[in-house]
Amino acid sequence: MKIEEQAKQLNSRDLKSIPNGWRLMNIGDIGNIVTGSTPSTNNEKFYNGEWLFISPSDIGFKKYIVDSIKKLSDEGIKVSRKLPVGTVAVTCIGELGKVGILQKECATNQQINAVICDSDIIDNEYFYYAMQQYKGQLNIIAGLQVVPIVNKTQFSRIVLPVPTNLSEQKKIAEVLASIDNVIETTKKLINKYKKVKQGLMQDLFTRGVLPDGRLRPSFKEEPQIYKCTDLGYVPKEWNVKTLGQVCNIVSGGTPDRACPEYWEGGTIPWATPTDITGNNGRVINKTKEYITKKGLRNSSAKIVPPGSLLMTSRATIGEIKINEVEMCTNQGFKTLVPYEEIDSWFLYYQMRFFKQKYEALGSGSTFLEVSKKDTDKFAILVPNKIEEQRQIRDVLLNIDSAIEKNEQMIMKFNEIKLGLMQDLLTGKVRVKVEGDRDE
Repeated sequence: MKIEEQAKQLNSRDLKSIPNGWRLMNIGDIGNIVTGSTPSTNNEKFYNGEWLFISPSDIGFKKYIVDSIKKLSDEGIKVSRKLPVGTVAVTCIGELGKVGILQKECATNQQINAVICDSDIIDNEYFYYAMQQYKGQLNIIAGLQVVPIVNKTQFSRIVLPVPTNLSEQKKIAEVLASIDNVIETTKKLINKYKKVKQGLMQDLFTRGVLPDGRLRPSFKEEPQIYKCTDLGYVPKEWNVKTLGQVCNIVSGGTPDRACPEYWEGGTIPWATPTDITGNNGRVINKTKEYITKKGLRNSSAKIVPPGSLLMTSRATIGEIKINEVEMCTNQGFKTLVPYEEIDSWFLYYQMRFFKQKYEALGSGSTFLEVSKKDTDKFAILVPNKIEEQRQIRDVLLNIDSAIEKNEQMIMKFNEIKLGLMQDLLTGKVRVKVEGDRDE
């Protein structure tokens, strides 16, 4: 089949109109394709050495592949298909289209097709980005298989638009790499903030802070300022209390689904665990479903005020969001409505700190659930002075704000990258390279 016919079959607008100085190429024409293999796992001598053995689990996190979960020995690499540095690895079984560039001589398993690019035809970094842009072809080829598979022959027929000028390829890759570098730097900063936060929470919820904002001396430094409690040594100005002592604990409910008047035209936000799990952010101000006033009156659902902690207590346990508007929940929550003696955000962070302890209260055969009784008895630490609670709250809110700001930056740069890939890897927008002349 001619390459133009393949492009037509793939129904890709990008592959039907390419600019002058570009051509459509099959992957099989741009380099040597090597399908990986797995040395016998029955032979221990093949493993636990220093050679990387790349599987799909090692690909897709960063551009360059520098490590692997499994390693091969010298004997193992001898019976494998060793690949040179700069080879581009693409997953072709299971999760299709994850791609990375090898930074060490190594081998891959059979789920990966590796391309040793012909440097006279294509720049390997350009090929890396082109595979990201056009990986959808893999899914088209694989079709609706239980385990998606694209074999070596099929992979070799993947069509890519390629500038004939290597300098143009390299320039395109450089532009996209600059965005990747910013994203990677921002990810490292986020990870740094998260590690700092983890350490801060440990200190803040065991030592607290002085009026000037400094951490109290540790128990080891000044044991006389601490007292022994069921939750360990804590500052003398703190008390151990139960959630039931500092909060009104509200269970949720579900209006009868068979009554349309309880749901249709509803204006009262009605939260389920899916509204707060699997998404970022610390607050909730809208829900997927809404109920009517009649539905509220005729069910066990109850309105909770803004500033309440919606905490999951069934199946998924201990996930929390603070509501910004009045709402109610289903029975998958134990909502904490704090009394005046405790700050909502202080309590939020402390429940995050004690999340594993709260999860451990779950019981049940069908699914785990924490009862209202056990939630009521759950012990927490409460500084006597609301000012200290707010100081602790502010420290953690500030670091969370920094994390969220950088996460938003990553989202922004990912959008920029997607737009640039669409423009640059189709030739819609051309880059200037040395020797170009303005028309």
